[in-house]
Amino acid sequence: MRESIFTSEIMKSLREANAWCYKIPDNPTSWTMARTRYTPEKPCDIVASFNGRAILLELKQIRKWQAFGKSQIRGSQFLSLTEASKAGAKCFVLLNIRIKPEGEAKRENRLVVFDWNEWGSFFLENTIKAKDLIKHEYISGRKGRFDLSSLLDRIHGL
Repeated sequence: MRESIFTSEIMKSLREANAWCYKIPDNPTSWTMARTRYTPEKPCDIVASFNGRAILLELKQIRKWQAFGKSQIRGSQFLSLTEASKAGAKCFVLLNIRIKPEGEAKRENRLVVFDWNEWGSFFLENTIKAKDLIKHEYISGRKGRFDLSSLLDRIHGL
């Protein structure tokens, strides 16, 4: 599944929970006069607001159980999420894991939520092993939607 479909699912889920959200467009790659590639960096994938609270979301997707961490988060994303968090925004990395459980015909859709305040400094130096990621708490996706109410309630309660 393409990341654009996952992004659409998150956007629809946020809107259904009465959050405002905006997908920051991907920047086109340009060529400089010296014939080198240049792609402007963006701070995150989605900027949202819920009950007056700013939210930054970085979306990641994998299709099998594998390690996740510092190699999947770009330096510019790490810096943006850290600075926004210090300024009072709530920042999250949403990891979508679309796996096919043993003996099942359909893929299972799991959304693992990492609060940047808790995990940001960990991701700077470390990676979560696949065996630990399997045990991590997740939100189950159904029919292209995620119930983000627990996440938004947690943000609202802060």
